Amino acid sequence: STFWRGDGAWAAAGGGKIGQVVYAALASTFSTTSGTASDIGLSASITPSATSSYILAILNSQVQVCGNSTSTSPHGDMNIYDTTNSALKLTVQCTMNLPSNTSCWSGTQTLMQYWTPNSTSAQSIKIQAAAQAGRFQMWHQNSSYPGSTELYLLEILA
Repeated sequence: STFWRGDGAWAAAGGGKIGQVVYAALASTFSTTSGTASDIGLSASITPSATSSYILAILNSQVQVCGNSTSTSPHGDMNIYDTTNSALKLTVQCTMNLPSNTSCWSGTQTLMQYWTPNSTSAQSIKIQAAAQAGRFQMWHQNSSYPGSTELYLLEILA
């Protein structure tokens, strides 16, 4: 069968099949007030079966940002970082305007990164986070907060 591509041309359907899925969950709650990105303790590796494969990384995170004595606009940064390719890092910022500097906001943040490593070597992915103002937390599965922080790595076959 064929489909209508975004560039206005018809193309044969194919590719896009899932080759493998790797799952990892945060084992303990991560909390920081530091503005420097650091590892949160969540990582996984995936080995593409072909150099033409793509990797889709999905981070589904339960987060909390809290104000501090000087800020009612705290924010946290979350990074999906491929340690195999140091040039590949996706940063997403979670910023909240709070009613007071002692307030907090909690919710779900999802990040996605899609790339081809052009390799059949293992790709090591880790999650980093930082707080640019206030406090930033990411929760684990067994915490007293609802939800969890999970990383999914999918190999998309060409």
